[in-house]
Amino acid sequence: MKQEKQHLFRLALKLYRKSPMILLTSIGSVLISILLVLSMVLFVSQSQASVQADIERLYGKMDLSVGYQSGQTNVIDQSFLDRLTGDQQTRQISPIWITNLTVTGQTTADVYTIGTKNDTLAKSRYRFKQSVGRGEVIPNAGLAKAYDVKVGQTLTIAGNKYNVIEILPDASASGAAPDTLVMSYADVKELNATVGQEGLATYVLIQLKKDADVVAYADRLTQAISGLRVELAETETSNVNGVSAMQGYVGIIAGLILIVSAFILMTNFDVFLRKHRYQFATMRTLGATTRQLFQIFMIQSSLIVCAGALMAFLLSGLFYSVLQEQWRELFALKGAVIPFDGQLAFFVTIGSSLLILLLLSAAAYRNRRILPLHVMRQNHDGPKASKLRGRFVKIFVALTAGALLYATILAQTDNHRAGGYLVSTISFLLMMYSVTPLLLQRLLVRIEPLLQKVAGPTTFVAVRSVLPQIRKNALLMLIVQILLVVVVLGSTFLETIKQNELTYLKTQYPTELVLKSRLIEGTKADPLELTQTIEEELPEAKSTFVSPVSGLEIIKSDHTITLNYALTDLEKLDAIGKPVRSLENDQFIVSKAFAQANKLEVGDRLEVGRFIDGETGTVSIGQFEVGQIDPDLPTDAWFDWRSSIRTSEDRLGALYIDATDTEQTQAVLQELTTRYPTLQLNRYETSVNLANQQLQERWIVFIVALAVMSVSVWFGLANSLLNYLATKRREYALLRTLVLTRSSLRRLILIQMLIFIGSGIGFGLVTGIGTTFLISRVDGGNIALDLTSINMTVVGLVVLVFGLIWFTTRRNQENLVEELNQ
Repeated sequence: MKQEKQHLFRLALKLYRKSPMILLTSIGSVLISILLVLSMVLFVSQSQASVQADIERLYGKMDLSVGYQSGQTNVIDQSFLDRLTGDQQTRQISPIWITNLTVTGQTTADVYTIGTKNDTLAKSRYRFKQSVGRGEVIPNAGLAKAYDVKVGQTLTIAGNKYNVIEILPDASASGAAPDTLVMSYADVKELNATVGQEGLATYVLIQLKKDADVVAYADRLTQAISGLRVELAETETSNVNGVSAMQGYVGIIAGLILIVSAFILMTNFDVFLRKHRYQFATMRTLGATTRQLFQIFMIQSSLIVCAGALMAFLLSGLFYSVLQEQWRELFALKGAVIPFDGQLAFFVTIGSSLLILLLLSAAAYRNRRILPLHVMRQNHDGPKASKLRGRFVKIFVALTAGALLYATILAQTDNHRAGGYLVSTISFLLMMYSVTPLLLQRLLVRIEPLLQKVAGPTTFVAVRSVLPQIRKNALLMLIVQILLVVVVLGSTFLETIKQNELTYLKTQYPTELVLKSRLIEGTKADPLELTQTIEEELPEAKSTFVSPVSGLEIIKSDHTITLNYALTDLEKLDAIGKPVRSLENDQFIVSKAFAQANKLEVGDRLEVGRFIDGETGTVSIGQFEVGQIDPDLPTDAWFDWRSSIRTSEDRLGALYIDATDTEQTQAVLQELTTRYPTLQLNRYETSVNLANQQLQERWIVFIVALAVMSVSVWFGLANSLLNYLATKRREYALLRTLVLTRSSLRRLILIQMLIFIGSGIGFGLVTGIGTTFLISRVDGGNIALDLTSINMTVVGLVVLVFGLIWFTTRRNQENLVEELNQ
């Protein structure tokens, strides 16, 4: 038995030594596919870690912060702090004072101020390094620049001078980041006491022990203490959903990469069988069993997969451990370095290898009885396989429909809904791959008589010769189909992220140039006077403004409705592309979403009130009429700046300037910021370029892997098509000798290639768009197709077909004898 295995092993190696190109292309296909899968999996792992890094960057070591809701009479006292400290799950707490203090200098502004102790929790949360003491302050860079102060100089706050000991970098944000001051806990507590603020803190930072459940801890606190406000240390939901969606995309794409690699190996395997069909026939005649042939095929497949997998693992480790830094420096990439997780990479390599071997074992089992006569019969042995394939199609259709029904109607939780969509996605992929040969065969059978009458004998012969080969050469269509699915999935994923970012930026920048207040509560300035000044200095420019969002209450007989509003100049909305509103002082604009949610119509009069310090409940301030309903208002309502709704607390939030000469306008506005230091100039084009740069930096590995995968599949497809054409060389030479001219032969091959490639493109687009839509349902987001990438792929495939046809038919008439002897 042992000698038999050794003999089979030597025989398998001997046969492959006679086919070095097949061996090299097969190992290369496995190498590239597993290398790409490793890159994608490591990238996803790093992205998950980056989400945690984002949370730590935003919140430091804090797990949650707690404080009382605004309007509550309760305050944080020593018993409150003792209760938090005494909890078994609490590791560390840090009381924080939050207030607005007046900074004077070149201008006067109320600045968001943080009073903190110098513990590690507070330092990590607010990212300051120096210990701030009495009489010391740490401003952010934007505020320091506005007041022209540096480390070692003084800043006047609330009438007192404070030494600047450190300057914090501005927090990265879309548009202007709010200005902040970090001061000592004792100083802020003393200043708050002078204005009647009681208690020991505004809120408390809490760091929990490693094994604590943050959500359960927060829920327990809110149930035990009424009126408590809790903020969890979480990154933006869009980032979490983005990583979740990326996991789905990468999982599907990685599986497709391995499948297409196995398909390419199968086409090489078919060429290998054709090349050595006489040796295998002789072996069967001399007594070789089907089991022995199967063992030979599996030995060859295992050696190829093991060699490719080992090389992929070693190259991946070498690149991510040694060469990654040089690669990033060469291409000036600024994204985070991806660490090499050897254990994860090992298990991914093993799993990928087993999946490819599983697919190859099916091909080896199917060809274990290989004989020349048997190969000829396979070309016409379609009905039985078609019936079996038809049963699979029906099963996958039912599974897809059932999973969609469960996900859209029956699922009760988000996890169950996501599972339903994932099952429907996989079953939809299997359904499309199973149904493609059946639909193509039925379509060609139906149009065959029409082609004979309309397109001529060459087209008829091309279609008739393809019909028996559809099932055997279905791999060609599936490779094209998978390529289109991967391109659609990957490009749509990136384009969707890009368009979502652009959509957000458009809401922040209704015009190319925006002057935004550095202060959270807005800038103390007359916006009507500012817009007039801008239009006087720039006669061709249009400008308008909006205040920070404030809150009102719509008073009903039995309840109140919260109304978030902003103030603007309703007579100058044309600056941001909206029609000018000619409304009375007691009229206002509401958003369509708010109107529909509360069943409001134009002409409805509403009693409006607000909370006033020293008063109990909501105090009515009058009745106002719904004057217009706007379909895309950024907040619930807009009132005119001149209306009686405005109070002394309302300030300027942003100025929007629409001008034809952007550069001149930018220079004028830059000079305006020197007169109003709390205003910061922002440009839409700059923000878009920054967003695109961050997109490329964050997803560079995904983009490169997608591009390399596409190129490798192209080479694999070209190799598979050449293998197919190689099997038809004798047939083409015979047709060329008997009846066809060179141009007619090229036309025949073109039709056959376009049948395979065209059907793969058509079914691939349907499969790719359908799969993308189903995956997008997991997080409920919209999708944006990247038509440029899709069109380039389709055009490239057509060019590939024409190139291969020229390569195949370039031989002259005198070479036909050589072809007939193949």
